[in-house]
Amino acid sequence: MENIAIPTWIWAAALVAFSVTAMLTDLRSRRIPNVLTVPFFAAGLVYQGVVNGWAGLGHAGLAFLIGFGTLYLLWLVGAGGGGDVKLMGAMSVWLGPTLTFVVLAGSVGLTFVWAVGIAAYSLFGRGLDKTRNRYVWKASQRNDKYASGKQKRRIIAYAVPVGCAVWVVVALHLLKEIPS
Repeated sequence: MENIAIPTWIWAAALVAFSVTAMLTDLRSRRIPNVLTVPFFAAGLVYQGVVNGWAGLGHAGLAFLIGFGTLYLLWLVGAGGGGDVKLMGAMSVWLGPTLTFVVLAGSVGLTFVWAVGIAAYSLFGRGLDKTRNRYVWKASQRNDKYASGKQKRRIIAYAVPVGCAVWVVVALHLLKEIPS
């Protein structure tokens, strides 16, 4: 591997550390708190400004529109959680527009595979009725009496497929297989 600049290593380490933290948090509590996403978003803006100047901030803004905007639309129709929206918003500032699109596409593919796996296991593994409550996160488990139906039915911790997609993108970028 050729010599990779220090800012690239900072970029990679920040994305991997954030994705691992978000994955663990989402798996444990089914929430991605603002305390995690907002500082990472702000740090991404600082990083882009220092490393890439005004052009970097412009790319960060466009990436934010792509990542945050796409998941915000999904949240509006009940197909995702608010934490997932903020997760992609924070990630996208670091990734830039091209890599944000790649991560979105990869995470959607991984989510589909995960959902099909859960459905297959539910239907053929132990039967739908026996496993349904094991995979469906209920609002009562979160102590959230105001949760709507979409929050009660959330099956997949979306930070996991996003994190996995980010790891692949970071690895390919470090190997110079994918440009930013």
